Amino acid sequence: MNKTIMCGLMIALAFMFAGCQGQMPKALPEQPEESREVLAQSPSLAVSHSIEGNTVYLTFLTRNFMYVPEGATELRYGEGHVHVRVDGKLSRVYANNFKVGNLTPGAHTFEVELVRNNGNPYPNTKITFTITIKQSQTS
Repeated sequence: MNKTIMCGLMIALAFMFAGCQGQMPKALPEQPEESREVLAQSPSLAVSHSIEGNTVYLTFLTRNFMYVPEGATELRYGEGHVHVRVDGKLSRVYANNFKVGNLTPGAHTFEVELVRNNGNPYPNTKITFTITIKQSQTS
């Protein structure tokens, strides 16, 4: 009888171990790791303008740059706003255009630059130019 019990236990253990094999996770097939080198493109700036009387209209043409709303504080590369200085007076611009009105006749120096949310400039984006407002001709 002991032999019968022992054989029964052995068979039960064999089934138990065989059943556990089905629950084992299968190894994933090995796949080569794919790596890519990603280079962030630097923001760039170009400025176009038009003059109507004593008002200058600026349009900012940017690449690899996104305007963020005033008050944004999170620093992300490629985001920010524009600093415009007219004769040294600073204006912060959060859009791709800006109007400078009531300029007096004569030469005015403009500096336009892309900056991060903390006001630090992006390298190689500063553009300086002079615009001359003519004396109006009224009869």
